[in-house]
Amino acid sequence: MEISYSRLKTYRDCPWLFKLLYVDGLYPSLSPAGSLGLSLHRTLERYHARHPEPGDAPDGEAELLDDYVSAWLHRGYQTPQMQVEWFEKGKEILRGYWQMERSRSSKIILVEKEFRFEVRGVWVKGIMDRVDLNADGSYEVVEYKTQKAASSPEEVAGNLQLSLYGLALRRVFGLEPKWQSVLFIREKAKVRAPYNAAGEQALLDLIVEAERKMDQGLYDPDTSHCVRCDFRNRCAYSTAPQSAGDPKTL
Repeated sequence: MEISYSRLKTYRDCPWLFKLLYVDGLYPSLSPAGSLGLSLHRTLERYHARHPEPGDAPDGEAELLDDYVSAWLHRGYQTPQMQVEWFEKGKEILRGYWQMERSRSSKIILVEKEFRFEVRGVWVKGIMDRVDLNADGSYEVVEYKTQKAASSPEEVAGNLQLSLYGLALRRVFGLEPKWQSVLFIREKAKVRAPYNAAGEQALLDLIVEAERKMDQGLYDPDTSHCVRCDFRNRCAYSTAPQSAGDPKTL
């Protein structure tokens, strides 16, 4: 039995969508926004693997953009012109990110770090974007987001992904997270909240219960997320408005 944040979130949002993705293997096409997000994540991974210390790259902006060129993912764009337009969007985002990076005081100790741990017969796995060691000696789990809308500290405190990564930091690496944060690279903003170790037992119970239901093949649809679903025009259970010529087939 193995579970990751992506699988857990998908099952919680809609068990039927989980079946389509992880049982039937019906993955949607990569969108321009999704492709750009992957390119930006790959860029930051390469850059920070070389520059974990604050202020150690005087030519950092040029290096960052060079990494962007080499990390660029060409898939997901319908035309060459569309690809050029999204590439330029990414360059502007990274130039803004560099302005934040220049004032960073923390040391980055983990970059795109894989983890795996076992709880009651279920193996939990994933990859953390980043873990920082702050100047005061505290550890902070950092997740990159490329969408425009920023979260509140309350939303970050309840973020399932960050809570899972904080748990992994304790269990796998023996480090005590004090903070969890989302770094919105498009908005040049970081939203931070304290890590709540008291919520770990509830998270472990959630993981085990979700895996039990997956193993039993319980895939009842949840239509509350249909309007944002990649399969909204093809799913037999979709409640999203249908376009002409888009039959419900899944």
